[in-house]
Amino acid sequence: MAHRKVLLPSPDRDFQGCLLELCRILGTALRGHDGFSLELDEVWGVTQRKGDYSAVEAHRTRKSRDGFSCIMDLVLPPSLSSENHERPTKGSYGFHDGLHNLLWKGDRTTDKDDLVQPGIIQLELRVGQLYVFPDWVQTLTYPFDGEGKRQWITACVSLSESNVSCPLKQ
Repeated sequence: MAHRKVLLPSPDRDFQGCLLELCRILGTALRGHDGFSLELDEVWGVTQRKGDYSAVEAHRTRKSRDGFSCIMDLVLPPSLSSENHERPTKGSYGFHDGLHNLLWKGDRTTDKDDLVQPGIIQLELRVGQLYVFPDWVQTLTYPFDGEGKRQWITACVSLSESNVSCPLKQ
């Protein structure tokens, strides 16, 4: 069964401020200038129970062509903890019960030999860790076994170029 997702019309101000600041830092690093504006687009609360999953999707901003997404766990059940990363491998990729994954490219068998970073990044199971990434990066969350529920927040931030001329674009 898929997870349960609801739109949050009034997210916490501290969360908004932190998210927009991280997006500003990332946007400046990626673009080489700060001649852009950011706007919080949408925020969702997500609940996941035993066996629920989040299928592959990109959380694209609706207000601009470019933007950022984020994921932050708010509540983890007892069966999901940082010790999961230390468990023996399960399946072809490792022990991944309940992990959020960022998918930014397809992996090839020669990637390790060519010193190419893997295209799947597994996020830590840690409450309060805010992950910010370009909105075209796809996400997926594996199901977990055990009692309890997991809650996380995800959001989109739109990025719009300002009319200020940038020396890097000349």
